Amino acid sequence: ALENRAQSLNTLSKETQGNNNNATGLLAPKTDGLRYALYPNPVLDSFQVEGLSKGEDYKYMVYSIEGKLLLTNELPKEKNTLDVLRLPPAVYLMEIKANSGESQYVRFVKAR
Repeated sequence: ALENRAQSLNTLSKETQGNNNNATGLLAPKTDGLRYALYPNPVLDSFQVEGLSKGEDYKYMVYSIEGKLLLTNELPKEKNTLDVLRLPPAVYLMEIKANSGESQYVRFVKAR
């Protein structure tokens, strides 16, 4: 599983090179599966996740850049705001997984 996360991070790096992602948000790379926006990025205490299908349930997992699972929970349907206040400043990898099994990774930066 750690190798898969590392490979996903490597793939994400290659797919996002050259994209015009700005400092206020980041789109998950285009795939045939999930696609969503995470903002703001970098984040101070919480961020929004938008663009997911309203008819499906999602779970999120936040990993350290080394692949250690730090946070996991259901993604709230009514307001997709995730609190990361307790995380120390660093670069993280977040996986959002649909109940259908599709998943997508995106990097985010936790500032201060």
